[in-house]
Amino acid sequence: MEKIGKYTVPVRNIELDFNAEISFGSIVGILMESAGKHADERKFGIKELMTRGYSWVLTRFSVQFVSFPTFQKKLHIETWVEDIGDFFSTRMFFLKDEKGELIATACSTWAVIDMRLRKAVPIPKGIGEEYVLGDRGNQIPVPGKLEELNGRAQKSFGVEVRYTDLDINRHANTVRYVQWIMNAFDLKKHRANRIREFEINFNSELNFGENIELWVEEEGSQSRIEIKRISTNTSACRASIQWAER
Repeated sequence: MEKIGKYTVPVRNIELDFNAEISFGSIVGILMESAGKHADERKFGIKELMTRGYSWVLTRFSVQFVSFPTFQKKLHIETWVEDIGDFFSTRMFFLKDEKGELIATACSTWAVIDMRLRKAVPIPKGIGEEYVLGDRGNQIPVPGKLEELNGRAQKSFGVEVRYTDLDINRHANTVRYVQWIMNAFDLKKHRANRIREFEINFNSELNFGENIELWVEEEGSQSRIEIKRISTNTSACRASIQWAER
C-alpha cells in the first residue's frame, strides 16, 4: 500500500457556515478523518492500538491557508507520516479544492496513551514504521509550544463538557475544541476576517462534566486563546490565530 493516502470527500451543506463557506471546524474534522482512515488502512490506527490497550492522541496541530475555500462540492486530501520517534509521530496534510488546487497545508503531532493509566507511553515498536515517508521538501511548518496568555486576556464564555463532546478516547474531541475556539469570536469578527494561520497545543485532556472557560487575547491581526479548567485553573489547550481581512 502506498505511503501517501489520497482521499476525496463531498462537502455537505451542514459543513457550511453563515458566510456559505466551509467552516474551519469542518475542515479540521475532514483532515482528522483522513488521518484516521490512512492509519487504519495500514494497520497502525486507533483500531489496532486499542487491541493493545493504547490509543493515538493529538498533541499539536497547525494549518496554513494558501487560498480561502469558498463553496466546494468536494475536497481532496493527501496525508502522510513524516516521522515516528520514540514518543511522537508527525503527520502532514495537503488540502485541495475540487479542481485540485492547493487550499492549505497542515501538520499534526501525535502521541500514544495507555487507555487504563491515561498517560503517554513510548510508541510501540514497529507501529507504522514501514509507512514513514520522511520530508517531501514541502517546508510545512511544525507546530511549536504556545506560551500562556498575559494579563490582557478577556474571558469569552464558559461551558461544561457533555456527552456529544466526547470521542472514542472518552475525552473532548479535537473538532469540539476548534468549535469552542471559533465561538469565542462574534459574527462581526467572522464577517470581516478569515483564518490565515491556526495553531493549537493540547495540554491536558478534558473529561465529561468538567467546566471550562475560554480566554482571548487580541493583538493586531493575531488572537491568542486559552481554554482553562475551572476547578484547577489549569490549561487544557492554547491556540493562536492569524487573521486575514476579507
